[in-house]
Amino acid sequence: MRVSAIICTHNPKPALLNRVLDAIRGQDLAPENFELLVIDNASREPLSPDLVSWHPQGRVIREERAGLTHARLRSIREASHPLLVFIDDDNIPDPTYFRAALEIATAYPNLGAFCGSMIPEFEVPPPAHLLPYIEYLACSEVDRDYWSNFDWKWSTPSGAGLCVHRTVAEEYARKISQDPLRTALGRSGKRLSSGEDHDLALTATDLGLGVGRFSRLRLWHVIGRERLTDDYIIRLYAGIGQCTEVLHTIRPRFRRPRSRLETLRRCWQLLRGPQFERRLIWHRWGAERAARRQIRAALQDAPASSR
Repeated sequence: MRVSAIICTHNPKPALLNRVLDAIRGQDLAPENFELLVIDNASREPLSPDLVSWHPQGRVIREERAGLTHARLRSIREASHPLLVFIDDDNIPDPTYFRAALEIATAYPNLGAFCGSMIPEFEVPPPAHLLPYIEYLACSEVDRDYWSNFDWKWSTPSGAGLCVHRTVAEEYARKISQDPLRTALGRSGKRLSSGEDHDLALTATDLGLGVGRFSRLRLWHVIGRERLTDDYIIRLYAGIGQCTEVLHTIRPRFRRPRSRLETLRRCWQLLRGPQFERRLIWHRWGAERAARRQIRAALQDAPASSR
């Protein structure tokens, strides 16, 4: 089995992208055992093929349709190998990452998607009041292995370092072609909804495969200072609310009704919580309501055959 290593990027920071590529160049898996695809997702300045000229199977591929979903779909079409490993343009994978991913895929053939620990590397120290929300920036460590056949916080992989079997990726692409509502999950421009990672991972369960997270898979997620602001976290939290509504529509079996206690707790936070917490909840509720209106309109406009 071989790996297709994929970086989807839009207007990357040159120094950070070079760090990511250096980390890939330093993998202890021989270059002949993985290809390297850099998907240039409509960057203002097109990326040079020289970025990957050092790799015998390296390519820079331009995707003009903006949005992470379009970049991922292009990478799925272009990838040649059975295991796809998605590395974000701010992820620094451990030197053993690709080799460990291959070993896990071989040892656990019934897992269709998996990742590992995402360790934050902050450009500046985060404000104390934002620390409880750092996990929303795709920063979460595991000290043991988890796997399941359902959506569970500890076993469902994130997009950073996501490893996906080709059959799962191709099924995901097929589902998107038949259900345009799924494109509403993707990040595009300043929109911070990011449910396409979740949808891609959970496609494994549609095929009767499992999902997991493994402690031996480690990468560092570089968090720029621009993400450590109140406004950014609020936009991100609202985006999570928006994509959760869409996910519950396209995956109703994963919907977990909000308990009365949770609703009361939210109301209490909105009325009596700290100002930042009140802003978080208010913006998320607004995003959820807007998403429900958009979903209703999309379902009304969709042809009966696609529902």
